[in-house]
Amino acid sequence: MTAMLTDLLTHAPWTTAPDSFAVDLLQFCSTDKRVIRSKMRSGYGSPRDSLQAWATRFDLFILFDEDGYFFVADDASDAVHARDLDRSNHPHECEFGDLLGYPPCCYKSVASVGEENIDALATLQLAWEFDGQFQLIDTKSYTSGQSLICHLPCTPNCKPSLDLALAALTCLQLMQPHDRVFLTTV
Repeated sequence: MTAMLTDLLTHAPWTTAPDSFAVDLLQFCSTDKRVIRSKMRSGYGSPRDSLQAWATRFDLFILFDEDGYFFVADDASDAVHARDLDRSNHPHECEFGDLLGYPPCCYKSVASVGEENIDALATLQLAWEFDGQFQLIDTKSYTSGQSLICHLPCTPNCKPSLDLALAALTCLQLMQPHDRVFLTTV
């Protein structure tokens, strides 16, 4: 688990993948997350080529869409299904959230406001106070790659989100010290 994460992170195409991709990879390696959905950075030559080479190196399936998003999975059918759901005009927050490894309470929270309002929900959560261990589920630094979870928690004391964060933290703690330093610079 930790060796895979170290290799995935060390060789990830950081010029084409966003910093938040580190959080997605951490969750992918340490939890039951089946699919990563992320957006390519623009202006870096052939981002598809470097992402495809990285995925091939690690025997992962990668799928691209016309909007610059990419989907990574161990199983091709999961990536295709995630891409198709992402394109869908029908409500799909719960099914999509499940594929992305989010807790049911959290994807149901997003479904209650609708995917089109997810940014407003994220803005509201900026005012939340996270106490004690629940500070581990604060996603304010997700976009800079400095978070342990890659979804919006339903509450500031969401136990399933904390369980995912603790799994990610355990994975990080098992990594060699120089690998953990690498993560903080991503």
